[in-house]
Amino acid sequence: SFEGAWARPADVGYNSALYMQLKNEGETPLVLVDAGCAQARKVELHETIEVDGVSKMIPMDTARPWTVAPGETLS
Repeated sequence: SFEGAWARPADVGYNSALYMQLKNEGETPLVLVDAGCAQARKVELHETIEVDGVSKMIPMDTARPWTVAPGETLS
């Protein structure tokens, strides 16, 4: 299930961002390999990491999909 979803507003032609948590309520791992949206020209998945006190967004490496174990939440 998706929880806490919200989008950063943007003017027409500019980038926006959608933030959410993906909770695996099933009994088997979920493997996230890609995302899409009919209203967007492009969808990118990013991970936020902190380096030396500064947050950075790192694009998802499609060769290494994200796995969400049963009962876990990906934020």
